[in-house]
Amino acid sequence: MKRKGIILPIVVISFVFLALVVPLLVKLVIQDSKSSVSDQKKSVALNLAEAAIERGYWKAKSSTSTFSSIMDGGTLSGYNFDTTYNDISGGVYRIKMSSGPSVNQITIIGEGKDSQSMETRAIKAVFENKTIYSPLITNGNFTSSQFLAAFWGSIMAQGNFDLTDANAAKRYFPRKYAKGVVTGQGSYTRDTNGTAPPNTDNVEWWSLYQYVPELPILDFAVLRASAAATNTLNRYDLKSVYNGSPCKTTTGPLGGSYSICKRLPVQPSTYTAQDVVWYWDGDVTIEGYEGCSGNCSYSDCTNHGFKGTLVVRGNMTLRSAGCYKFTGSVPAYAYLDHYKLLQNTYDTSASNEYPADIGYQVNKTTFNFGTETFRPWPGESSGWIHTVGVRGFTYVGGTLTIVGPSGFTDFVGAVWVVGNVSSSGGSGTQFCGVFYNDNITLPTLNVVLLRKSWEEQRPSSAPWL
Repeated sequence: MKRKGIILPIVVISFVFLALVVPLLVKLVIQDSKSSVSDQKKSVALNLAEAAIERGYWKAKSSTSTFSSIMDGGTLSGYNFDTTYNDISGGVYRIKMSSGPSVNQITIIGEGKDSQSMETRAIKAVFENKTIYSPLITNGNFTSSQFLAAFWGSIMAQGNFDLTDANAAKRYFPRKYAKGVVTGQGSYTRDTNGTAPPNTDNVEWWSLYQYVPELPILDFAVLRASAAATNTLNRYDLKSVYNGSPCKTTTGPLGGSYSICKRLPVQPSTYTAQDVVWYWDGDVTIEGYEGCSGNCSYSDCTNHGFKGTLVVRGNMTLRSAGCYKFTGSVPAYAYLDHYKLLQNTYDTSASNEYPADIGYQVNKTTFNFGTETFRPWPGESSGWIHTVGVRGFTYVGGTLTIVGPSGFTDFVGAVWVVGNVSSSGGSGTQFCGVFYNDNITLPTLNVVLLRKSWEEQRPSSAPWL
């Protein structure tokens, strides 16, 4: 009898507990379901805002006149929150484009609205018209080479980024972006899962990166005419330009007679005061220095090299290190491409961990090429001195052949080689340095937009039309 008296209260308490808890659980499930639906609606609106940015991006770079119109403060019909686009299922979107915030920059605002919940999301993106956006430019897949080491700027590949060179794969700088896949070498792996997510380590490499800019379309006609005007077109006798004897003539790989220039040109006042275009329609070989017997060291001569734009439509062979000495600017955000230096080594508060480094996430504004010593990366000595062979932009339409060790010329600016880069006589610590100059501008036939920022913001209060 006593046991029955105990069971009844327990049953009553259990029913009371369930009566209180079950409705609460149901409420929580409903709220969670509503939250999931709300998140889904927000996701739809955000996707529409992203689509708006994409449409504005393609419109802005559709022609040089379109971009110029925006930069001049004009507005484009359909891109001033004056049109509501409904070509994507699930909702609508609109776009606003304007110039700024800085020179050669454009701001695109995209807003998306979910058609069911009327949820609205907005994104603001800033793009910059950057003709030369990388220290090393490639037409398709980028295959790494130990003989070219880039500093101060990201490399962006139109296809895959293949770090198949063992020495180059050890370098975890600069940052690497590819429309395809970034692959490593041996134990120096990058993207190990191909196109499957994740597609980045968010530090050094990005695969399937949709904002790799397209290649600039150089205006070769304007460049060639500029060289003709300064008497630097097809100068296969660079030595004789500066009161020396002509170079010898030989038959080039592309046919016809080409001259091997036995000396880098001296840069007299007429050329050091301005940037000129050096332009060759065929092949060219550069070796030695004017005023030196054979290949001299950097301390034996001063200001031998090219300043300006160097265009070789054929193949180029370098047998000279160059000895141009000058103080050049360093990109303000060069440190971003040296956050990770080696596989397990990062930028620290110490200085001289890479060229122009003066601490954690900070770099110098100028660098003394030819006189200032530096460490190219941790583990190497800090007594490196790099004189310069080319100060500006270099374009090689064929193959770039580097013959070392005297041929390891350095570039300050950017290099675009359409063909392959080959070298001999070097090692993993004997290389051509490419020090990026982010102020290079060239005549082009297209608009090249580089994404500078991307952030979500509050939607505009302007009514939808």
